[in-house]
Amino acid sequence: MNNNILEVKNLSTHFFTDDGVVKAADGVSFSLKKGETLAIVGESGCGKSVTSLSIMRLISYPGKIVSGEILFKDKNILALSAEEIRKIRGNEISMIFQDPFTSLNPVFTIGDQLTEAVMLHQNLTANEAKEKAIEVLKKVNIASPGKRMNSYPHELSGGMRQRVMIAMSIICGPEILIADEPTTALDVTIQAQILELMGQLKNDMGAAVILITHNLGIVAGFCEKTLVMYAGNIVEESLTRDIFNDPKHPYTKALLRCLPRLDDSHDVRAPHVVPLHSINGQPPSLINIPKGCRFAPRCSQVMDICREKEPDMIELKDKNKVRCWLYAKNS
Repeated sequence: MNNNILEVKNLSTHFFTDDGVVKAADGVSFSLKKGETLAIVGESGCGKSVTSLSIMRLISYPGKIVSGEILFKDKNILALSAEEIRKIRGNEISMIFQDPFTSLNPVFTIGDQLTEAVMLHQNLTANEAKEKAIEVLKKVNIASPGKRMNSYPHELSGGMRQRVMIAMSIICGPEILIADEPTTALDVTIQAQILELMGQLKNDMGAAVILITHNLGIVAGFCEKTLVMYAGNIVEESLTRDIFNDPKHPYTKALLRCLPRLDDSHDVRAPHVVPLHSINGQPPSLINIPKGCRFAPRCSQVMDICREKEPDMIELKDKNKVRCWLYAKNS
């Protein structure tokens, strides 16, 4: 029995610019089980957000999904008409966008923006929609929700706007919730509150969650499975605990070394600064992707074959997957 609610197969989304073709997502494949929490991590520009926007069918000119399949409950989203995808988007699959200030319409009240989606998808009356909106604002811990229905986005703090965005994304009871950098530009206390809130809502609703982030640190206690992306490719797919305890890909290892650690040795009698690690070099241009492994120019374990031939995704004994010649049988 197929327990996957979402299957992304060989997805390629490219942007056709004057400078050339930007291969933002290039052969991306993964699956999401019902109720599962999945993180997609990597440096800025690696294709995380483009992958999530492709799932929502929100890629606009000059971007185009050029190949692949996105199966939602065994139905290919890419083959649906505009009307059919509108019935799914915001209703069965919902998204929390990165910047709530630009995602919320500044000329409409919070109440108007919350009730619009639920009236569209669930055929409720205006009064029924208003009651549901107040109820969902309570769920996301907004004080005086009835009063906040009449507020405009600029009247709310950053944390409250993010809570409103979460309320908008869950008001129709989606089966998949995609959160694209939901804690960006929030202070660490509010970040923790937002992640805790998302975890509570996930448990209450039973929805599957895809968390898009460049910060490996925030996925540790939240996500069951993690995908690591680099230059438009997935380079490692593992249980989150294995990513932290036994990372395989050199890029994953390098990302983890960049995290500040609480267990770095400090002598209180002779305190010193422990420098943060960094990854040498820059990610490759997605217009001119280098031959071979895309991480090879920055990799400390590079071999000759890495510069000549791109590795396939290899499934390991523990069912985790890695795209690296170090794990190929005939490397």
